[in-house]
Amino acid sequence: MEQGIGLTRLHAEAQWIAVQRFKDLVATPGFLQLDEEALEGILDDDRLAETSEEAVCKAAVRWMKAGHGQLRGRGLLRRIRLPQMGEEGLAALVESFPAHHRDWIDGLVAEAVRAKAALQACVPVEVSLLDPRALSSRAGKGVQWEEYADGGERRLRGHAAEVSTLAECDGRADLQRVGGRDHSGLEQGHAGARADIAPARTRRRGRGRGGR
Repeated sequence: MEQGIGLTRLHAEAQWIAVQRFKDLVATPGFLQLDEEALEGILDDDRLAETSEEAVCKAAVRWMKAGHGQLRGRGLLRRIRLPQMGEEGLAALVESFPAHHRDWIDGLVAEAVRAKAALQACVPVEVSLLDPRALSSRAGKGVQWEEYADGGERRLRGHAAEVSTLAECDGRADLQRVGGRDHSGLEQGHAGARADIAPARTRRRGRGRGGR
């Protein structure tokens, strides 16, 4: 029982590292050695942090083409959030495969374009080729240390309300409270609020001026 719990916890920690450091993972030789099930789990994860969905798509396509002359893992593409990609990215996806694969690629991209238009118009849409999770955006890393300007007290850009953050020691930060309410992300266009960063063992807690 304890061994099973330990293995489950180890898998969860490995998954967390993989999705939060996906860019670093893709740059390692071991990325192409991942089995399809492991990569599928990473692509399914809403926490996957990358600069864009296009970058996620390019990584998946590179893995698919590394099958010793055989295209592997065709089902991985339906896990990509294709409706979140731009027209250029979708066109590049089509062009990245040989002509004899165009039939199923064209169908997948056509559904993605239709879903993208429906999402922009805020109307319901059903998908059959894409995974339903492809219709939602990824949460990614949330608040980043890059959002803090330089200074003795770091200034969080984008807020005028009280801000409270919890940051991992490697530089990630997740917004916990803004103006006394829980939020999953940052609104833009407000004057900066000040956040004092104080170390506390493996984590650092930063509070807005009004918090103690």
